[in-house]
Amino acid sequence: MDFSVKDFNLRLRTITLLEAGIAIVICLFLAGYIYDFIGFENDEFFSIIFDLCIMGFFAIACMGTRGFTKDVNEVFEFGNAFKIVALAIINFLFCTILVNLCASAGLVFKIASPSFLMAAGPGFTDPLTLFLGFIAAVFIAPIAEELLFRGVIFNRLKIRKGAPFAIVVSSIIFGSLHFYGGAPFLHVMTATVFGMLMCIFYMKYDNILMNITVHFLGNLLVYINDYTPLLSILTYDPFAEMTGLLCLFSVIFVPAYIIYYARKFNK
Repeated sequence: MDFSVKDFNLRLRTITLLEAGIAIVICLFLAGYIYDFIGFENDEFFSIIFDLCIMGFFAIACMGTRGFTKDVNEVFEFGNAFKIVALAIINFLFCTILVNLCASAGLVFKIASPSFLMAAGPGFTDPLTLFLGFIAAVFIAPIAEELLFRGVIFNRLKIRKGAPFAIVVSSIIFGSLHFYGGAPFLHVMTATVFGMLMCIFYMKYDNILMNITVHFLGNLLVYINDYTPLLSILTYDPFAEMTGLLCLFSVIFVPAYIIYYARKFNK
């Protein structure tokens, strides 16, 4: 990383894959040590510790940079806020349809619930584990994952191999690390699609905080879908027609969005 670069987003681009890899290994050992020292055996708790360590690495790597406040303000601009919410909802609907199509075609080996991502498996029957999983997935993972996968891995691959290669490879890596839950293959598939959308979104606005916000809302929608009837209600009258139109739009929009901008940014 180049500490002479003072812009926050530009500093992210100077973090190399080797530096990020070393940081991941160190964070794994550090998180394991803290986890063993505390003595609380819970996978979600370990995920929280590890992601906090990753966030600590980025806090050190981006120390002394400028532009963070500007990026925060951009997130709350009306136009940007609308795009953030819209993209989170559209991705959610697209992935829901994708999962339902796969399930109908018999392409799913194990489905624990009709939801598209974190199907409620045995590990989430414990209220404490459910709470820790919520904190990890909704509030902490979006920060650590966007900084690592879009801020470093995608950026470095784009510099070396170009935008289309970086979008596909970084998203596959991102998706493959989501092999868990009641329907792990579907989880990988939907996470990969989401990763591609996040790469495009990051290239368009060059603001990792906007990505983090979309990621936060997307994971929040998953939990709302899994553990409340709110989103299911939207499939019945008087909301059914509107929901159906939004689903149809998402099926057209997501592939077109990825293909169009991947080709555009490759020129």
